Amino acid sequence: TYDTHGAYHLTDDTYTVPVTGYYDIYAKMRYLNLDETAGDNFQMYIQVGGVTKSQISDEANAAQTTSRSLQIQDTLLLNKGDEVRIACFQGTGSSEDTVATAVDMVFTIKKIK
Repeated sequence: TYDTHGAYHLTDDTYTVPVTGYYDIYAKMRYLNLDETAGDNFQMYIQVGGVTKSQISDEANAAQTTSRSLQIQDTLLLNKGDEVRIACFQGTGSSEDTVATAVDMVFTIKKIK
């Protein structure tokens, strides 16, 4: 990792902002072997202090077994000490597998100003 401030915490998957400024945030994840039904909903959020700041949504249009990737990106003004998390939701009605590889499960955050 390139976590120059030791700001990412593996114990609770949060990033604590070390310096106030504008940050570019990007995240990606992929579900594997989804048993989708038309209308199933999939969401991904950028949360700051437990409050959703950005959200994307996708919906299944047919019954199928498939994989599904979600991506989200935003630039936010963050304050020193803010805690940033990426959260996901899927509405298939059962637990679903995710792909835990470096290309399928990504979280980047960088100060740009």
